[in-house]
Amino acid sequence: MRTLKHTLSLYIGLFVLWLLLSGQFSPLLLILGLFSAGLTTLLVRRMERLDNELYPLALSPRLPGYWLWLLKEIVVANFAVIRCICQPRLRLSPRHLVLLTQMRSDVGRTILANSITLTPGTVTLSVDAKSVEVHALTSRASTLLMDGQMERHVPDFGGTS
Repeated sequence: MRTLKHTLSLYIGLFVLWLLLSGQFSPLLLILGLFSAGLTTLLVRRMERLDNELYPLALSPRLPGYWLWLLKEIVVANFAVIRCICQPRLRLSPRHLVLLTQMRSDVGRTILANSITLTPGTVTLSVDAKSVEVHALTSRASTLLMDGQMERHVPDFGGTS
């Protein structure tokens, strides 16, 4: 049952991606897109490359909310960095942090690290199974990371890798 769920979600995810990238809705092209996603899914199963971390990305209901939250954080952080640059007296207080993480999957840790780097004023330096090493430009940015706000919003797909 679990393999069927993974296979089906990969198929749906590939078709949705194809649909978004092609933007074509004519019947012939929709059929070709379905066939293409099916063939790719079949090849992935045959090569035994279907793993536990593929399927949650396709069907996780938390992703749209997370994307909206991340977009808001990127905009807010952009204005904070602009404010730091435009002020006559810079309020920079660079910090080097090591954040302990509760993320159980490689995908969750990767999304957390990328989210930190996408947010202006912060950059991920390294990631391992238990921690994320970060450089923050301001004390406010480091405080927001240290209180775990970002990690609470990042979807963790519960893998064991």
